[in-house]
Amino acid sequence: MKKANVLGLVSLIMALMMSFTFTSCGDDDDDDVNPSTGIVGTWQMTEYYDSEADEEEKAINDALAAASKATFNADGTGNYNMLGETTKFTYKLNGDKLTTTDEDGEAATWTVKVSSSKLVMEAKEDGETVRMSFKK
Repeated sequence: MKKANVLGLVSLIMALMMSFTFTSCGDDDDDDVNPSTGIVGTWQMTEYYDSEADEEEKAINDALAAASKATFNADGTGNYNMLGETTKFTYKLNGDKLTTTDEDGEAATWTVKVSSSKLVMEAKEDGETVRMSFKK
């Protein structure tokens, strides 16, 4: 995945758009919930990890994660807010697969794992791993 794609991801969920897989980490997570209902709400990003990021990019990712929130509405719409800038998107869930489409029509598919208080997304593409963690 090219660095330009990573920057696009930062602007759009950091920006919730690429094809990725969600996983959960650790034993302290709440019980898993149905993604189709459990994803609804506002989520504060707590981590953005990119396996190809250098140290400077990792520091930027950490700062942006702290200033980023995603909201999933029950009607299949949502928005991502980073540093006061809001990006709208639509989403569809099929089991644990989440497909998001941004305002420009760019779609991405994710595999989700969600608990009542934590959402962790992980994607692998062309040897690169991207992981985003959120808390409610």
